[in-house]
Amino acid sequence: MEQRKKKILLWILGGSGAFLALLVLTGIILYFSVSSRLFEKPKPFEGPVLSIEDFSPLNTAGKKISNAFAPRNGILPASATLSFTEKETNALLHFSSQFSSMKTKEGSIRSRFHWKNGRLCVEGCYIYKNRPKGKNALNVYMEAIPYVDNGKIKLQLLTLKAGSLNTPGAFLGTAANHLVYRLEKHPQVLKYGKCVKKLSVRPDGGLDLVMDTNELMRLAGKVPRLK
Repeated sequence: MEQRKKKILLWILGGSGAFLALLVLTGIILYFSVSSRLFEKPKPFEGPVLSIEDFSPLNTAGKKISNAFAPRNGILPASATLSFTEKETNALLHFSSQFSSMKTKEGSIRSRFHWKNGRLCVEGCYIYKNRPKGKNALNVYMEAIPYVDNGKIKLQLLTLKAGSLNTPGAFLGTAANHLVYRLEKHPQVLKYGKCVKKLSVRPDGGLDLVMDTNELMRLAGKVPRLK
């Protein structure tokens, strides 16, 4: 049982970064039409992936995750309720950023996640192999409020920039709908989305989550559903 709990913790902390990087950046690339203003030099990300200030809230968040998935009288709970502070959420995202680099046929993706004032902030960079140096990167910045509606993960998009192009405020809703539409068709969303029963941002900037324990256990350890 301890091994299963460790697998769940690693899947939540490590897998979320790569998952978000692939989905968000793929959606943004699909949304924007090809333009010379999109491509520029790769921009360095601001700040370290993890800082000393992250260690204490990361430790506290890890204990909350472990307790939420702990068996009750030898039986796993049907769902796990997690409530993170703003600092804990930010520390978890900084930790996840360490696992968010990946390669594709066209190039490589780097990304970093932050949590500020109840917003998910994403810095992304897609570096293309076959473009001229100095014009070989799509730098992306996004701010959004995530939530779950009718069992589906949604985004309230607040800011979206690719290269030197800003998405006008009047079109952010359309852009968000297009991104979500694209992301929902991705197999990873279909797989992981079943694990999230509730996701909401509190007024104090913290994050509340309710996870389907059986589904998460099945994905993390490929074990039979527990009843």
